[in-house]
Amino acid sequence: MHTLTLAHSPFGESGIAPIERLFNRGPLELGGGADIVNATGWTAHQGYEVNWVPSMRMVVDLGNLDDGRWIHLTGQSGRPFHRHYTDQAEPWRDGQTIPLGFSFEAARETLAARERGATVVVALVLDGPCAGARRLRIRERSGEGGPRNHSVGALGHPHLEGLVDGLLHDALDGEPLSARSSEAGTRTVVLPGTTTEVPVYLERTRPPSGLLIVGAGHIAEPLHLQGALLGFRVTVADDRPDFADPARFPRAHRVVRIDFTDPFDQIERADRSHVILVTRGHRYDYECLRRLVVEDPLPEYIGMIGSRRRVRATFHQLLEEGVPRAALERIRAPVGLDLGAETPGEIAVAVAAEWVAIARGGSGRPMVEVERVAERFFPDEADDARK
Repeated sequence: MHTLTLAHSPFGESGIAPIERLFNRGPLELGGGADIVNATGWTAHQGYEVNWVPSMRMVVDLGNLDDGRWIHLTGQSGRPFHRHYTDQAEPWRDGQTIPLGFSFEAARETLAARERGATVVVALVLDGPCAGARRLRIRERSGEGGPRNHSVGALGHPHLEGLVDGLLHDALDGEPLSARSSEAGTRTVVLPGTTTEVPVYLERTRPPSGLLIVGAGHIAEPLHLQGALLGFRVTVADDRPDFADPARFPRAHRVVRIDFTDPFDQIERADRSHVILVTRGHRYDYECLRRLVVEDPLPEYIGMIGSRRRVRATFHQLLEEGVPRAALERIRAPVGLDLGAETPGEIAVAVAAEWVAIARGGSGRPMVEVERVAERFFPDEADDARK
């Protein structure tokens, strides 16, 4: 009596019958009512077409999360012509569930590896032999003890394991995992001597980038909060004990008291892939920059706060010491976007905005100028207003 049509968003609700027939799926015959666990809903005066359902069902055993099960309706968003677009719709209708795909071991290994700065890729076999099995490949950062690359977990199928290891190796090398997300996606492998396709879900977890703030003055406090908010692993360094106080930097991973004769002696390379200098004088900037610009590889980001005069004096001293001019072009100084910032909080926002713009390839222009919605979509109204 009751049926459910899976309407694609937005094409399945376009009001154009041929388009809706092309993109929508169903109808599925459903039972049930509004007063049971798997409730469905409809409006009686409009017929018996179902208009609301529990799209996801999940059963979690809190005593053993690895035994969790779930099901998702599917068929309403995404790519409607992909073979997996509605692959859970009928099991959902029939009240079936599938393994949740959670593993305490995989989660623990991933979190521990991330904490020590390693990159992890998890492979989950979705179908076929060994469905639900996981294998991790971990790449330790340079300088760590133990093997450079190592695996955790066995699939129990030597041919499949070899194919999955190839996927894991490529993923560790930074290959994008899907068109929509560079860090997650599903790949398919074919077992040797067969036509059996086995889908494998891959998810990559990278360690957070290290942000080193040199100088623990009044700008460093809001700056370290912005860095933590953006996902950096923040280290704050200063030579003054009253300033290098962890209580002043609650979101920092580490607060270090340094000696500017060798400012990076206690700080690992991974914790200073991004460096910003907010010291109290250009001689301290100089001591830091003369070491940073000769590192191989250079930090991904080097920034220095200061007036035009302070930046000019520091650059002049570096050039006199023989630092190539090309190296100076890698230094973002003065640092930040031109927002008219004056207070420490405003300056921190301007600097963080530059970090985001560099990471995401943004222009730094106001979005109203980029999109020009009124001008592009309502040109007549704009002309009338000018008249």
